[in-house]
Amino acid sequence: MDRRKASINWKSIMTPAFMKKHTAYDNLIDFMASGGFVIKKLDDVADFEGEALDHFIAGNTGFNGWSEMLSTAVGDYLEQTFRFYDF
Repeated sequence: MDRRKASINWKSIMTPAFMKKHTAYDNLIDFMASGGFVIKKLDDVADFEGEALDHFIAGNTGFNGWSEMLSTAVGDYLEQTFRFYDF
């Protein structure tokens, strides 16, 4: 079976619309930088300590932490991407 690796650009997940809706920032880089978290790609978020990152997310968004924020963003992305399909 031919399995192809698919990747999604993180900017497609953490869109300006998503960031504006859930934060005071237009993009993930500026939002994270405001909390002292310097990132260049979405995978960089995994390098930060869970509690510190979750505390920052909880204090600056309506989410309980990074996992919930990311899950919601991915859900929004999938909904937008597949909204024309009836599953």
